[in-house]
Amino acid sequence: MDLCKASLHKYDTALSVVLGRNIEAIVVDEEKTAIDCIEYMRNQRAGQATFIPLDTIQVKPVNDKFRAFGKGVRLAVDIVQHEPAIERAIHHACGSALVCDSMEIARNVCYEKGQEVKGDLKFILSVLSLLSAMIHLFRSSRYPGRDCHS
Repeated sequence: MDLCKASLHKYDTALSVVLGRNIEAIVVDEEKTAIDCIEYMRNQRAGQATFIPLDTIQVKPVNDKFRAFGKGVRLAVDIVQHEPAIERAIHHACGSALVCDSMEIARNVCYEKGQEVKGDLKFILSVLSLLSAMIHLFRSSRYPGRDCHS
């Protein structure tokens, strides 16, 4: 069951990149539930899963500077549609990642605005990850069937 989705279809890929390994995470009400699930899965040899317990998850406040970066730049948490009950899980998964409408805007944010948030390595890495994903998608759509890394 999907607990969230992008507010607009054009943000689907960006949201997938931002969520990363958390895209398949299982959100549970409390840590005890997660521990019980892990124990059950271990006993059944049912594989592995990532759990996000809402009662103990660590959520850092979002830097409001990011919301003022200008047109075409938005916080990833602002493009996610979700139930209020899982807000903490969404903030945990998205962090301070930004979604940019174009590669030009992403470059500007990374290299120009990056100085304004010096020290927030996760911010810079998030922008770079999205920029990399955008480049990969652009190359894939422009040269179908061709390996983008050659």
